[in-house]
Amino acid sequence: MENKEIEAPKELTERQIKIARAYANSKVKGISIENLCKQEAISSKTLYTSEFFDNPIWNSYVSALIDASIPESEFAAWDKVKKHVLRLADKDSMSLNEINTFTRVFDYVLKADAERQLRKKDKPAASTESDVEDRKQSLLARLQS
Repeated sequence: MENKEIEAPKELTERQIKIARAYANSKVKGISIENLCKQEAISSKTLYTSEFFDNPIWNSYVSALIDASIPESEFAAWDKVKKHVLRLADKDSMSLNEINTFTRVFDYVLKADAERQLRKKDKPAASTESDVEDRKQSLLARLQS
C-alpha cells in the first residue's frame, strides 16, 4: 500500500501505529480481520478495545492512511459510477438487479437512514425541568412501594 506521507499522531504508540498501518493496508487489499490478526500476532478482542477500534485518534489515522493510499483517479472513477447508479433511482421501475446494485453502492446511506429513523422514533418529547422532576418523583414512589 502506498501511503503518502501521513504523519502519525503523537498520542499513538509505536504498536498502535504499526497496527494502524497494517489494518489500513488490509482494508485496501481486502484482507480479513482474522488474517490481519494472525499476521500481526494480535487477538481480534484486542482490536476492539480503546487502544484501537474504540480510539478516535487511531481511527482518524487509519482513515487518513486509507484515503492517502487511494489515487485521486480512482475516487474520480468511483464518483462517475455513483452518478450512474443514482440515475437508477429516477427510473419509473427498477429491476431487482438494479435495486441490489443501488443498495450495494449506497449501503452507507441506507445505514445512515436507518439510524436517523431510529433516532426519530426514540427521540423523547421536549421536557421541562419540572417534567423531569415529576418523573423522578413518580419513579421513586414506585420503588418505595
